[in-house]
Amino acid sequence: MGSIKFVKTTFVSNPEDIAKINILKQQYPNCIIIGSIIAAQAYPGKVCGMVPYPGLERVPVAEKKMQAEKFTIF
Repeated sequence: MGSIKFVKTTFVSNPEDIAKINILKQQYPNCIIIGSIIAAQAYPGKVCGMVPYPGLERVPVAEKKMQAEKFTIF
């Protein structure tokens, strides 16, 4: 019987994309950059993820409805 292994997933940003985000934020200081939850975790404080309406968190993508006034940020 094998042993159980636990891993911690991390999402890593890259310097080129951080530079692009910084330029965008300089040109449009009030913009909200929306990406996937993975992108929001890789670029904390810079990229936001959308939040689904309650009850629609685990439906197929075609049925998912996201809130336009609420975002996840890390």
